[in-house]
Amino acid sequence: MKIKIWYYNFWQDFDLLERSFIQVLEEDGYDFVLDEKNPDIVFINSFGPITYNGPSIKIGYVTEDMNRFTGIFRKIQEKTYFDMVIGNINYIKSSKFCKHPLYINSGNYKDPSKERMESINKLVLEKDTSKLKFCSIVASHDMYGNRMPIVNLLSKISFVECPGKMNKNVPSFDDAGLTKQEYIGQFIFNICPENHAGHEGYTSEKILDSISSGCIPIYFGRTNDEQDIKIFNQNRIIRYDPSSEKSMNDCYNTVKELMENPGKLQEFYEQPPFLEYADIVINSMFDDLKKKFKKLLKKNTLI
Repeated sequence: MKIKIWYYNFWQDFDLLERSFIQVLEEDGYDFVLDEKNPDIVFINSFGPITYNGPSIKIGYVTEDMNRFTGIFRKIQEKTYFDMVIGNINYIKSSKFCKHPLYINSGNYKDPSKERMESINKLVLEKDTSKLKFCSIVASHDMYGNRMPIVNLLSKISFVECPGKMNKNVPSFDDAGLTKQEYIGQFIFNICPENHAGHEGYTSEKILDSISSGCIPIYFGRTNDEQDIKIFNQNRIIRYDPSSEKSMNDCYNTVKELMENPGKLQEFYEQPPFLEYADIVINSMFDDLKKKFKKLLKKNTLI
């Protein structure tokens, strides 16, 4: 069945048909085509003022911290503007809302199978931490002051590689012909903070990139919600909060202790990054998206 769609306030040069939740919905046989003039559905993201007032079904897509991008938050609060809201959102319990976090789709996580997760859990068992480098962070900026404080602190333990624009102290991994995952997979630790702690339910692709490479994530962000904690092994994540001296010291002491005790480090590293039923939780989110989208189409007589 053909469904005409359009989208507003997404990333520059973003193609909704090529890299998004659309691929999940297409599995149910929908044929999505772009039609700016007369769409059946418009998808609206956070990057800009929300001005659309046409007759199309309106679906909000939350990919950013709503404490920063308040325009979409205000529209959600209106309760009648959006017909459905999907994305990094889990704090409103309603049939109109559907958690579809960035890390399971736009984060390029295209295989949420049990086999894929087991392969990553197996990967950390096969690595020898004595042959890995200390720590890395891949970042283009520290606009919000959440990255350099931990880089500076952990640099007291050993050298923290920064191949990105922020604090660049080694060549880019692109120059070496490596992907981001291949690059950070050379390290024990990977610093992977969000820009902000974020609203409840907000978890981007950053922590997944780290975990999928085998690294121990050193993460700044809101504590994972009830679904995330069923996916990611919280015991294998080291957290920090740059606004808390105690949190920073705890992070530093944890990393330092691990680096000074090779056996303990190896044991910590070998913990499974994904929990046993993580694939079921992720696929349930895919199923919830499909179910609620289909219900919305039926309600608006599109099917």
